[in-house]
Amino acid sequence: MKTMKHKAGFTMRVVLSILLVAIIIFPIYWMLLTSFRPVTESLSSPPNFFINLKTVTIKFYETVLSGKIGSSTNTYGFPTFFMNSVIISSITTLVTVFVSLLAAYSLVRFSNRFSNFLSHVLLVCYLIPTIGLLIPMFVMAVDLKLNNSLWGLIIFEIAGALPLGIWLAKAYIKGLPVELEEAATMDGCNRMQVITKIVLPISVPGLVVVGFNTFLGSWNSYALPNVLIDQERYKPMMSGLYLYFNQNIGIVWGEMMAASILSMLPVFFIFFYFQKYIVGGITAGAVKG
Repeated sequence: MKTMKHKAGFTMRVVLSILLVAIIIFPIYWMLLTSFRPVTESLSSPPNFFINLKTVTIKFYETVLSGKIGSSTNTYGFPTFFMNSVIISSITTLVTVFVSLLAAYSLVRFSNRFSNFLSHVLLVCYLIPTIGLLIPMFVMAVDLKLNNSLWGLIIFEIAGALPLGIWLAKAYIKGLPVELEEAATMDGCNRMQVITKIVLPISVPGLVVVGFNTFLGSWNSYALPNVLIDQERYKPMMSGLYLYFNQNIGIVWGEMMAASILSMLPVFFIFFYFQKYIVGGITAGAVKG
């Protein structure tokens, strides 16, 4: 009897897991289908959930990679948006990881009332929704002439990413053995050498988590770029993709899906490459923090 119940429970868990995975993967699968077949097939009723190899086309990818958006006359297209996102996300990630490491180390190793208060302030800053800060950030950007500028957007992206980055790095560094640093100090290392030669190498899993979260947030950022940038040549990926919903030419579904698939590739590659560090960093931070 127990064996039957165990088998029934196991079967139910497997079925629910498969169903959940299917629900998550189906939108990506449909995007992939739409990007490789004519629009008439994608909009057919009833819908066809399988691809017809005889009508497979890559013309949407060719159009997207050439920088065109349907029949519109936009000067800038996917290649420009993609490179802008690469620049913004890369610089934002590198600066955030570097500052988060130093700030988190200071908060952990020089703990006092002020540092504890500052840690809670950082957490509160992270909990404030971005949408509530858009107008103040826009006014500040205009006053400082940072709107319509990649560097201006990078500065605000870093400011938005630092609270979470510092908090994650702090949770990981708190679990590192202080004896290693004391031994390095006795060997003649100064504080910066301790950080670069001892703390940094063993903090890689935690910093990878900080970097991945920062990169993902910056890459997928939509509201902030939309508010700070209105010139097409400075638009990043998510903001630029909205141009495929052009009111003058309609929604170019094939190109929209092709551009969306291409925009997902960097995140997939980064995740699979750093997967073991990301999983290890998350679990270590959860236990030690």
